[in-house]
Order: sequence, then C-alpha cells, then structure tokens
Amino acid sequence: MTVTNVELLKLGLRIRASRKVLGWTQKRFSRNCGLDRSYFGGVERGKRNMTFSVLCQICDGLSCDIATVTKGIPHLADSWRLASGSRVLDSDRERAEGKFQKPGKMGSKKERENV
Repeated sequence: MTVTNVELLKLGLRIRASRKVLGWTQKRFSRNCGLDRSYFGGVERGKRNMTFSVLCQICDGLSCDIATVTKGIPHLADSWRLASGSRVLDSDRERAEGKFQKPGKMGSKKERENV
C-alpha cells in the first residue's frame, strides 16, 4: 500500500469514528453533507482521494475544522517519503539538510569529479 493510500485510510477512519460518535449512519450523514452515500463510504474506506471542498463539507457535517481530522496526517517523518519521485520536494529536503546545490553550480573541481 502506498503512503498516499495509508494516509487516505487514516483520514477515512478518523472521519468514520467521528461520525459514529455523533450517532449518525452513513446514509443520514452523507445526505446531510450533500454527498452520495457510496462516495462517502469510499472516503471512509480510504478509497477516495477527495477534493478540498468535499473535505470542507464533511468537516462542516462533523462540526469540526479540517485541522481536527487531519492532525498528524501525514506524520512529519513520513512527509519526506511522500516526495519520492518529486524533484521539487526532494530538492526542498536536500536544501533543508544542507545538501542542495543550485543548478549550474557544481562546486570545486574535486566535487565535480565525485559526481
């Protein structure tokens, strides 16, 4: 399971737990939020990568802010793994670790030979 899928599952399980604390069924809650019940079920199972506006609708239905349901997702230690394959985020990580070289700047002749 990819990191993104794990994070969607964590978010979905939090949403489900919050909905159940309120004592609402999926059908009643999704209707209240203006969402299709089967779509909402997919969100709770971590199968749907919802838009920001859908997340806002769900949080409105739960009477909470987005930070409440997303706190710790992704876990800070996992956030660098989300960047795998993304040159922009990899370079941000390298810059934070002090390993980043600006494009066109190869350093000394010795450093260029080691590349």
